[in-house]
Amino acid sequence: MTTSRGSVSGAWKRALSAALAVFLVSSAGQAEEEQRIRILSISDPFALVLSERLPAFSALVGAPLSVELTGYTELRRRILLNAFQPSSAFDLISIDMGWGREVYAGGLVLPLETLLQDAAADLETMLLSARAGATVDGQIVGLPVQPHAEVLFYDEEALKAAGLSPPETTEDVLRLGAALHEPGGAGRAGICWNAQRGAALGQTMLHLLAAFGGRPLDEAGGASLDTPELRAAIDYAVSLVPLSPPNILSMAWDERIEAFVAGRCAMTYGWTGRTLLMQRLGLDLGAGGIGVAAAPHAPGVPAVSPLGAWLFALPANLAEERRERALRAMLKLTSQEANRAYLAAGVGALLHTSLLTEREVGTRNLAFRLLGALESRGELVDWMRPNIPQFQALTEILGTEVYAVLLGQQDSATAAAASQAAFERLLAE
Repeated sequence: MTTSRGSVSGAWKRALSAALAVFLVSSAGQAEEEQRIRILSISDPFALVLSERLPAFSALVGAPLSVELTGYTELRRRILLNAFQPSSAFDLISIDMGWGREVYAGGLVLPLETLLQDAAADLETMLLSARAGATVDGQIVGLPVQPHAEVLFYDEEALKAAGLSPPETTEDVLRLGAALHEPGGAGRAGICWNAQRGAALGQTMLHLLAAFGGRPLDEAGGASLDTPELRAAIDYAVSLVPLSPPNILSMAWDERIEAFVAGRCAMTYGWTGRTLLMQRLGLDLGAGGIGVAAAPHAPGVPAVSPLGAWLFALPANLAEERRERALRAMLKLTSQEANRAYLAAGVGALLHTSLLTEREVGTRNLAFRLLGALESRGELVDWMRPNIPQFQALTEILGTEVYAVLLGQQDSATAAAASQAAFERLLAE
């Protein structure tokens, strides 16, 4: 078989064109991967919205995004493993604000003060309490992406039907819980909360300690747990158990929100960031019937609500040529535009107080304006969640000792003394 010179030339051109097209597609794909912002995050509401709406957030950032979600304990493990790599596999990582000192002192994240100044970043409208909580020894270690408070959600219609007013104090909670509790296990419980052994109960006890006027650290930074305030907080927790569901001693985190939405409890402690979960479980927060109150405090004790936040941070081992791009992405993902997007999706987080003046923003998010009110009154604080490297271990200590009290194995005085001794040893290490 013979082939003309012209047909050979045409076949060669077609092959060359095909090869060139493959090369261009491959090069474009490689360029896109180099531009991609890789994020490792907790699977909290802000990150769920981010991962579900990647095209919109990629457009906001001006670069393609990829998001890898994981749980609380696994996230800590992954951050540590990533820190030992020659070069970070992620451009941005989310960290609990309570880990700030630990990751900064351990050299796991880049200090942002100089980088933000060089980028002429304007943080003036960002929630002041969250900015303060994200600062360690004068250095910003991350930018808040989901600042939220632990408050009390309640069935507003049930309270009205019983002729009861929304709770303000811990005594109100016990009174309302008793009035609304349906004993026997089959009916609705008065209240849900984190009572699971370990970190869940430990964080609850730090919050309740503040509600009774105590602090986990004294002015010198020493342990301050063997106090009347902690003993009173433990006794309050014991009083909540009979007003709670039968499985309360294994209840933690989102389980309390799920039980509340399902009508299995009339009140629940919960983070405002969980309004997204409430919506996705079928609760129409814009229709009324659900109320939200600041964290209840003991009578005569100043009102404070626990502030928590997830921060975006830059890994310390992030390649230098990727840092500027990652910082720009961080600023966009914590901007007012991003805050509007999170709110529109149902996330009860307040990044920028300036949004409180926009009437259409957060109208269907019952927690949004409460956060603004708490901030303006100076009641949104984080000192009950001390930013120390031992924070996680502290919650485990409290959550173990107080759990024994809830089981009836020891009294509040013994638990407080044991927690003090263990915390002192921890701080001395």
